[in-house]
Amino acid sequence: QGWGAPPTIQALAGGAKITTVLAGIISTDGDFRLYSLAGSGITSAKDLIGKTVGIHNPGSYADYILAGFVKGAGLDLAKVRRLTVPLPSMCQALLSKQIDAVALYSLFYVACTRKNPGKLHLLAKDNDALPPSARLYSAYTFTTEYTEKNPDIVRAFVAGMKDAMAFIDKNPEAATKIIAKRTGLPENLLLIPKFAKGGCIDAGAAAEWIKILTDLDVIKAGSVKPTGWFTNKFNPGC
Repeated sequence: QGWGAPPTIQALAGGAKITTVLAGIISTDGDFRLYSLAGSGITSAKDLIGKTVGIHNPGSYADYILAGFVKGAGLDLAKVRRLTVPLPSMCQALLSKQIDAVALYSLFYVACTRKNPGKLHLLAKDNDALPPSARLYSAYTFTTEYTEKNPDIVRAFVAGMKDAMAFIDKNPEAATKIIAKRTGLPENLLLIPKFAKGGCIDAGAAAEWIKILTDLDVIKAGSVKPTGWFTNKFNPGC
């Protein structure tokens, strides 16, 4: 299964017997971003106090970005109102001032900012609020039992994924066309992802995620060991 580092850690904290074997996408330029309206006076975390921020789902990655941004400034997250808004509706909700700020995924903020040049103010990128996302963002995970019983298959999976990552890195235009064709999305709205070098899992970033999720009260302290939820042994060269 490929998913983000935070939900992987949450699953482990909940008792899932899984092991992460490969690092995928990293977020070095804001895969998720927080925006306010230009000219609204909301330009920093403290300006969000007493305001309403649109997120697509409570307890989601976007929620953690907001929490990291606000708490990182030493402020009380409870003083920021969070309102659930579907991602496709967020741009219009912000432009019509139904909400004061939004947490937008790349596909949606690219469309919103391009259609409304100069109307949005960038508050923060996910890699600002959650620094380890720049080194470990998405992760590929198997059940621990499967990795133990099928190590050769796991190695083959890792090798195949690394080949795909290398192709995208070397052929961004061709990759964009393939992704657009397979998903039906417009090429001009797609951002080609960046990947963790060699697919290697950064131990420092892995430990940082544990600390952040503990500090945000997402997981209980000690429920997941900082280096106990991943392995690079199926990825030669790490």
